[in-house]
Amino acid sequence: MCVQSYGCGLTAQLARRKGLLEVELAENLRRRRDQLRSQLDSDGELGDGLQTTDAGLQARQAELVSLTASIDSIAARLAEIDTEIEAQTVEIAKFEAELEKTQAAQHDDSRSLARQQKSVERYRAKRQLLQSRKDDCNASIRELGVLPEEAFAKTTTRSEKVRRLALRCI
Repeated sequence: MCVQSYGCGLTAQLARRKGLLEVELAENLRRRRDQLRSQLDSDGELGDGLQTTDAGLQARQAELVSLTASIDSIAARLAEIDTEIEAQTVEIAKFEAELEKTQAAQHDDSRSLARQQKSVERYRAKRQLLQSRKDDCNASIRELGVLPEEAFAKTTTRSEKVRRLALRCI
């Protein structure tokens, strides 16, 4: 699974570049081999291969050294590309692990949020129930009207007696 399209694109691009370099190298070497074979065949027809001069031999040796250096540089570049591909693969794996961790945290947060929403809904329902009870009680009080003064006097007298008894006991 690719975390970033840039990382996956870069890895794919490096792999394509590596493949193209390998194909190009193989094609160049095949053409050069065919060219050298045809040259050897033509030299063989001219003088059975014995007419090779020192200059021609040195030129071919220089060309061989040049081709060997070219092959070595391309092989080094292929090794670099392989290293880059491995580094990108490691980075992608790191991003995937980070993504999984973030998704797990997000999942935990969503569960916690759902629990909190449920608790808030229960609180609101209870609050509304208590509010309706309060309204009912206030309506009942209004229906009953004002208490007579005698009720307050009795309550005050009794509470005064209770207070005096409590003070004596102490």
